[in-house]
Amino acid sequence: MGILSDKEILLAKMTGDYLEDRKFLLGESEKRALAGDTEGAKAAMELIMEIMPEDTKEEFNRLMYIDGVRLDIFHEQILDMIKAGSGAIAISMAEQLYSKITENFVNDGQSRFVCLRNSFEDNLYQLLFKPKEKLNRAPFDFSRMFTTYGFLLVDSGNVTKAVKVLNEAMEYNPVDCGPKFELAEAYKFGHNAEELLKVTRETLDVASSPDALARCYANFGYALTDMGKYEDAVVFYYTSFIFQPHPAIEAEIKHTAELAGKSIDPPTKEKITDTFAKYDLVCGATEMTLTILAQLANIEIVNNNLPVAVMYLKIFYGLTKDPDAEKKILEIEEIIKEKEAENE
Repeated sequence: MGILSDKEILLAKMTGDYLEDRKFLLGESEKRALAGDTEGAKAAMELIMEIMPEDTKEEFNRLMYIDGVRLDIFHEQILDMIKAGSGAIAISMAEQLYSKITENFVNDGQSRFVCLRNSFEDNLYQLLFKPKEKLNRAPFDFSRMFTTYGFLLVDSGNVTKAVKVLNEAMEYNPVDCGPKFELAEAYKFGHNAEELLKVTRETLDVASSPDALARCYANFGYALTDMGKYEDAVVFYYTSFIFQPHPAIEAEIKHTAELAGKSIDPPTKEKITDTFAKYDLVCGATEMTLTILAQLANIEIVNNNLPVAVMYLKIFYGLTKDPDAEKKILEIEEIIKEKEAENE
């Protein structure tokens, strides 16, 4: 007997009742996306489309397809064009996708479409922004699609439009670092240090990985260099390098020292703390981010959803290097191994 496909596994659990199956498939799509199973999540979404009653398919196709290609597949084709170096085709397609979404998925003040990808983003969004509108789950990741378009606009030098599109991307998912980083690139391109600092502060509020924190600190250093605050810039560059070593940061440190006209020693811990305080920042992830991760890990442990619990604990550990978190991860991974061995 062959290995069942993702679709076949899901089909075996469906009841034949459209509303029940739709609810089940939506849950499976979100759960699999959270666990990093993109193929499983896509299979669930495809099944939702396949079981849809005929009388709703025409309107669905109008909203979800461009020239017979589903919006998420259309976006993948844009990414392929970018990889192939076909920027002109990619930007034309991205404009088409952007227009399709903005025409058909409108936020009216009473409700808004959101592309929150998992429980962590859900919780962080609710706590940070306290939305009052009704939240509608967007069928695809519009935030990512708009971010791709924003990237192409920055690359083509159209900074003004890029800023507009990337701000719209952030409306779909205000806790995703992706569009914020692209917006930072737009401000770098336009040498707008004040706006670069502003968007970087906003990104630090939602950063949940050492890599994201490192990129934020590098952007802070870039803005301060542009403002002539060289010694402070070097502190942020060094901190970026601590979180995620990268040759480009070494080059930025050297360049900033040359601009300052003197060698700048690596900052002490005290110097880093003082400089961060000067800009009303605390080094590392926010307390809110860490609290949400710890709470979600505990919830998944209680619900016996151990792989997801480990995922949250690993994110928490990556940000804190907490030995208790590391110990808990090893304990749970051992339990998972034992359960897998029992099921063989």
